[in-house]
Amino acid sequence: MDALVSVSIARDGRAPKLANAYGRIASVMVETMALRALHGSVREDLDTVAAEIKAAIERGDFPAETRSLFEALRKRVGPAAGRGTGDTADIDRLVQRIQALRAKTVEQGCTEQEALGLAKARVGSG
Repeated sequence: MDALVSVSIARDGRAPKLANAYGRIASVMVETMALRALHGSVREDLDTVAAEIKAAIERGDFPAETRSLFEALRKRVGPAAGRGTGDTADIDRLVQRIQALRAKTVEQGCTEQEALGLAKARVGSG
């Protein structure tokens, strides 16, 4: 959820490259959660995240666009989750993508610790 909110913050701050980087990280996180659900390794599913986002928006903690971004990402990875093979190739590919996105986020001004912390927090909670 942090990556989703960071997209809005970066957009509001007129930092489109940073917003794009956070959006890509959020996409990988949503895809990771979908693949984990497919393989039976779920701590928090996408429905739970959707409910948490809705509640945070209602409390005024998140901007309203967070929900539409999440739903767009969820729709995009929905079919990807159905393609799972049951082996670790999908997860290995996602790990490589996360590592590449971390590097790109650092290039856009995020410290390495912030990028790693965000990615670790999202992967660990997904």
